[in-house]
Amino acid sequence: RLRAVIADDCEFRPPTYFKPWTGGDETTVLLCCAAEVFGPSFEYGRQWLSDDGREWALEFSATIEGAKVGIDGIDLVSLDETGKIKDFAVLA
Repeated sequence: RLRAVIADDCEFRPPTYFKPWTGGDETTVLLCCAAEVFGPSFEYGRQWLSDDGREWALEFSATIEGAKVGIDGIDLVSLDETGKIKDFAVLA
């Protein structure tokens, strides 16, 4: 389901790498791995959407499973003209 909403040429920019990961499959794998690490503690708080709905800023908080370490950050998401995610940057 997730892969269906990610563009084939999506760029994923995590805070832990010096360059973006490119590709829909790669982005899907990384987002699924993050979901495993954070588990049910991950939740979005404040959200901002551009007037055209194609730019999102999503504030999040989570706890790293097993480590009891909290994290706060912002996901910046851009959609292409078909509504698929074309850019996903994580600021943490």
